[in-house]
Amino acid sequence: MVKKATDSEIEDSFSPFDIQHAFQKAVHVASALQVANDTTTANKLSTWKNACNEAARRNTNQVTGKTITLWYRNITVEDIGKFTPSLRGHALNAAISPFKDNEELKLKFKAWACTSLLHLTIRNAQDFINTDLSKDWSKKELANNNIDFPVST
Repeated sequence: MVKKATDSEIEDSFSPFDIQHAFQKAVHVASALQVANDTTTANKLSTWKNACNEAARRNTNQVTGKTITLWYRNITVEDIGKFTPSLRGHALNAAISPFKDNEELKLKFKAWACTSLLHLTIRNAQDFINTDLSKDWSKKELANNNIDFPVST
């Protein structure tokens, strides 16, 4: 159900997250189809939206009915039976966290975040990274970590 790639190298790049996420989508869509089937079999009137909302409720509201509707559309209308992999989990072009191997950098960022907790926003974090943390990074370090400067979302 995960969209197959024509190149085996690309296909191998599907992350465990992609596979698990496709499974989660399939479970929710199957649940919505079951609800719709049960409703029809019982000669009750309902809508696909109601079936998706009920499937979400039955699956402990992990996702919304609207999300299930979008997933169903993704596999039936937009790409005929395949879920498109998410961008999460792809390491090919992803930036490597500079905090991973640099404990000092990690501590600096955590200290700033703790002191800025009341006003913590993505924009403030970007500004802090671009002005304070990154001033010691060389262009080579940024390139090695696939980080475009200035840091943005």
